[in-house]
Amino acid sequence: MAVSVAEPGARDRVERWLLRSVALLRVAQYGSSAPAVAVIAVTAHTAASATVVASYLLGLTWSAWMFAGLLRHDRVPTWVAAMDVLVICAVQTALPLALGADRTVWVDWTYGPAIGATVLVLVSLGRGSWWLAALPIVSWAAIPFIGRTPAPRWPDLVGGVVGMIAFAALAAFAARSFRRFAKTVPRPPIDSALSTLQMIAGGGLDLRADDVRRRCQQDADSLRGLLMSERGDPFSDLTVALTEVVRDRSLLGLRVHPLFDTLPPDVPDNVAAAFVAAAREALTNAAHHARVEEAWFTAVGTPEKGVSVTIVDRGKGSAPDSAVVDAIAATMTKIGGHSVVDSVPGEGTTVELTWTP
Repeated sequence: MAVSVAEPGARDRVERWLLRSVALLRVAQYGSSAPAVAVIAVTAHTAASATVVASYLLGLTWSAWMFAGLLRHDRVPTWVAAMDVLVICAVQTALPLALGADRTVWVDWTYGPAIGATVLVLVSLGRGSWWLAALPIVSWAAIPFIGRTPAPRWPDLVGGVVGMIAFAALAAFAARSFRRFAKTVPRPPIDSALSTLQMIAGGGLDLRADDVRRRCQQDADSLRGLLMSERGDPFSDLTVALTEVVRDRSLLGLRVHPLFDTLPPDVPDNVAAAFVAAAREALTNAAHHARVEEAWFTAVGTPEKGVSVTIVDRGKGSAPDSAVVDAIAATMTKIGGHSVVDSVPGEGTTVELTWTP
């Protein structure tokens, strides 16, 4: 369900999860080559075999040092991702030149880490970094053409390159999808209140400022409405989404008194989006058309597992603009719901939104 304010914690958790996933991928990539490299180290006592083992340990040490630092800070600086690419490209270029005719002892342990370097760039730096992410792929594809070597086995070469590109593209797509999902995770009202308190405690907000006092009042109203719920867990997705609508409209100078009772936990996304849109329209109308300073907002679950939202203001009571009424009605009709707008001159306006599955 798309909500206007995303939870910062969700974004941070996704970033940490992505970084840890890339780190685990690198562990698997080096681990898959470890047995073969170990066999070479034990059985082949030549300068060429020592070079292969040394290059492997160099790459392994670099990756371990790099990810130890990245995981402590939960971020990937551009220069670190670029250095990771340069390390693997340097090894892929230097090894064929150093081995020469002894290339038969080379276990190509660089294939996996090359993919890992590409994935790290795409996941951490985004789509604009494809040129940097492509370097390990190009470097690996160039290995058969470096130094004295027989003709490359084209099926293996093409298949390897295609596999690297496909894996990198899949990783980039997955990272982008998870980040998009994180943006839809609503920010709980209690997080907003805690954020306000933290900024006040840290000296980031001036308690004497009108906008700060208004923000504190908004947070207090939101939490009061949630805590007055008499049954169940009030923090459903729809509750959080509607609470954000209340806070958004409060920025227009309209103090909204919310009251939430347990809403169904499995409201379809299109239904939730319709209630959010209709409620926003009704509160905006109260702020602009009714010219009131306060409104009352109630959202409850019905016995039929439906939803009922009521917005009341004590304004001048003249009928809202027909375009507003039509927009609310059209929004609710699309989901099989209903809306009723009742205005009494001098007594205010009541907007009722209902939906039953």
